[in-house]
Amino acid sequence: MVQQERARRTRERVLNLTAEAFAAQGFTRTNLKDVARQLGMTTGALYGHFANKEAIADALEREAAERWALLRDTADSPALPPEQALDGAVFGLVRAMAEPRMRAVVRLAAEGPPRGNTVPNLLDVVAEFLLAQLRRAWQHDAGHARTWRPEPVTQILLGLICGAVFARRGATEEESQSDWEEAARVLLGALREDGPDGHWPPDAAAWPPDTVTLPPDAAACPPDTITLTPSAAACAPDTIALPPGAATRPRTQSPWLRAQPPTPQTRSP
Repeated sequence: MVQQERARRTRERVLNLTAEAFAAQGFTRTNLKDVARQLGMTTGALYGHFANKEAIADALEREAAERWALLRDTADSPALPPEQALDGAVFGLVRAMAEPRMRAVVRLAAEGPPRGNTVPNLLDVVAEFLLAQLRRAWQHDAGHARTWRPEPVTQILLGLICGAVFARRGATEEESQSDWEEAARVLLGALREDGPDGHWPPDAAAWPPDTVTLPPDAAACPPDTITLTPSAAACAPDTIALPPGAATRPRTQSPWLRAQPPTPQTRSP
């Protein structure tokens, strides 16, 4: 019984240290001789627990798959709105990146299969779930125009998760993890911000007009002509003509960000 417990602890140490090496160096550059030396054991003793490096990677991937299944089942409750399911999955994964074992599996998944995998690629199954939740959110809010498709938003969210592995920065591990959780809040919050329905460029507010020409009855309607600075030509038209009744048209509000407005066009009153 004591021998079995000692073997279990040694196996866990092998998994932990190899996971740190996978997360920092990737699969190919990880050397089990180095891992054994850091553990204070011979390579032969290490191979007594795992036949090779591929077996360690498979064990980590199976463990991560089980953890993702629990996270997915919690996030995918039918009672939750799609945006909450999305939050649960993204935050759960970003927080899981605090653990070397999960970081290792995400890096292995991002590098692609250098071996015959026995477990589905974690990023593939995560992407499938995120895309499904985004499509649900788009359908749930079907009355609003969309300028971003769910597919590129999925890629952005995957980039956030991978960034928490490949681009960890901070004075301490805790500070780095806190930064990535804050990044997740910023990104998910941005998806819910109300955006304008007009055709203004995203940063048009940074370029105030040099000249504003008002019609005689300006009090009853917005400006017919707004001339922007020459430097804004690359981002917005020089002249935007609005119909007199535009001020009375209601804007459609959406809980999701229209982060890529359509190309500005000139309209005559």
